[in-house]
Amino acid sequence: MRRFGLLVSLLLLAMLVLQPMAHLYAQILPPCADREYYTAHIWIDGREFCLEFVIANEGGAGELAYTSLAVGDTGEVYAARPLAGQIVVLEDSDGDALPDVPYILVGELILPNALAWYDGALYVAGGSHLYRIRDDAVETLSSTVPTGMFWITALAVDATGIYVGISADCTTCLTADELAGRGAGVPLPSELEQAVTRGAILRYPLMGGQPEVWATGLHQPGDLVFYQDALWVSDSAPAHYEMAADLDEINHVTQGDEFGFPMCIGATIDMTGAFCIIQATPPAHSLPTRSTPLGMAAYRGDALPLLQDALLVVLAGNRNNATLQGYQIVALWYDERTQGWRNYALMPNGDDWADSSGERFTHQQMSYRGSGFFPRRPLDVAVSAEGWVYISVQGGQILVVRPP
Repeated sequence: MRRFGLLVSLLLLAMLVLQPMAHLYAQILPPCADREYYTAHIWIDGREFCLEFVIANEGGAGELAYTSLAVGDTGEVYAARPLAGQIVVLEDSDGDALPDVPYILVGELILPNALAWYDGALYVAGGSHLYRIRDDAVETLSSTVPTGMFWITALAVDATGIYVGISADCTTCLTADELAGRGAGVPLPSELEQAVTRGAILRYPLMGGQPEVWATGLHQPGDLVFYQDALWVSDSAPAHYEMAADLDEINHVTQGDEFGFPMCIGATIDMTGAFCIIQATPPAHSLPTRSTPLGMAAYRGDALPLLQDALLVVLAGNRNNATLQGYQIVALWYDERTQGWRNYALMPNGDDWADSSGERFTHQQMSYRGSGFFPRRPLDVAVSAEGWVYISVQGGQILVVRPP
């Protein structure tokens, strides 16, 4: 009996010792130059970062293999597979401290397409469903989440509730007054129905129940994130505004905000292209039209000092346009004192590359020469506790940015 007690004590001691050792091991992986087999082709500043494949190209995965990512408290990487109805967790099969093999955590969900980790649980939005997964058990919090033109990709959770971004279900939506003008007997939609028709952020109680409308007037909410102790949402303008400049946006969200869609796009122009005169919350930061901001993550780690306190944004990009937009991961910094922003192109980035004349490559040159994401689209980004950045890409790729 004494031997058994001693054995248990030794095992507990080993667990306490090995866990921090595992964290240390993750920090002392061989340099990128010694791991060429894993290194991705997308240009990044190798003086500051190492970019590697977690999953290089899953055969037969299709474009939407891993649409959303989340990282748990102890480093587990979760990914959504909406068309398969699955959430997978990535495990380290070869002991190199990088997760590389997906295992099915749960299946038979309805289009799971947005993930958020909070307080030991994974929250999932898919179709009209809102799920919580804790200890491999699935709880359905709602089966009546409104759906719009686009799958739900925007989800954030904190102690105040579950925030879900719902896209508009139309490109040019009728207002309540216009609906009333259709004739006698046409009932006015409820506040919730009006809000979700024109795109909205809804807040659900943590324990489930009916939502409240938190903000309205969004066309295609890409993601929700808590950054600098505030809620932020990305939004994309309709495709037919491609000739107008800088209508995609990052918005600071407070309760009751109205961002203007469909009457205003970017709070600057109306549906005819004239200056918008209705009262709408202006974007906090404008992005090139059709850059399509999707995933976002606040960088809170210390492994990559250049990204300290940044808001990481995935620009999924446009299609079938003469001018290439997006296909980037950018880092943004917001200065509350000056109400200003600065930005940095995390990838593709040619800062330590130049052609024979010494000139830098442009974003389009890097994309078209195969040094960027194009023609694949980046989809989401997540940050681990130690500060590694995970990125999902169309076609079954997951990348990680770690120290060089």
